[in-house]
Amino acid sequence: YPHGELFSHVLGYTNIDNQGLGGVERKFNESLLSTENTLQLSLDIRVQHVLRDELLAGIDRFKAQGGAGMVMDVRTGEIIAMVSLPDFDPNQVGKMGSEKEALFNRLTLGTYEMGSSFKIFNTALYLERGGNLFARFDVSAPFQIGRFKITDFPRPIRYPVTAAEIFMESSNIGAIKMAMQIGAAGQRDFFEKLGFFSTPSLEISEIGSPLFPKQWTEPTSKTAAYGYGISITPLQLVTAIAGIVNKGM
Repeated sequence: YPHGELFSHVLGYTNIDNQGLGGVERKFNESLLSTENTLQLSLDIRVQHVLRDELLAGIDRFKAQGGAGMVMDVRTGEIIAMVSLPDFDPNQVGKMGSEKEALFNRLTLGTYEMGSSFKIFNTALYLERGGNLFARFDVSAPFQIGRFKITDFPRPIRYPVTAAEIFMESSNIGAIKMAMQIGAAGQRDFFEKLGFFSTPSLEISEIGSPLFPKQWTEPTSKTAAYGYGISITPLQLVTAIAGIVNKGM
């Protein structure tokens, strides 16, 4: 592995008998051992370097435990760069000791509540179902869901705003009211089409499954409008956003 840590979570590593134990090494273990044909990946070493450097800088700035980033060609679905930190040196896996957390691929195996990035899908669904970008919504008062009071951050909005402004200002209250016009069933159907209820596929072994309520109720729909109550992998997030910006493909 001449690039050391740079591609560790994608390439994976092997044991002493040259059997793949992670990443591409494990997924294509049989063919890699039985053929001399070249296996070429879509990753670009230059973009991978830049992405890793930026993530390291971000981790240092915010004193974070880790970080992850992905660059995808939305026209083809090809992954140009994929970095999960902390990472590891595939040449030295046997010497890692207690640092096994570095083997965890946060992009494909970890699942997280994605927060306001879900407003991309909420807005797309609203527009697909005939919503008007210039329709106005009153977001001046907090929205009550059971015993929880939903507010906007960083500041409350004191006047009716358009659907476009809800997206621009990242209004939680506005996202809820847009979702209410669609209904829980319509939202669940849209999320299912985006792949949020199934395990994604990729040419590595470390793939996580989404976490979501079996009963997609109205309260679930409201919190999901701004990205809570459902956990997906960053791989699923990036893939779904690629579909949105690539005109649905």
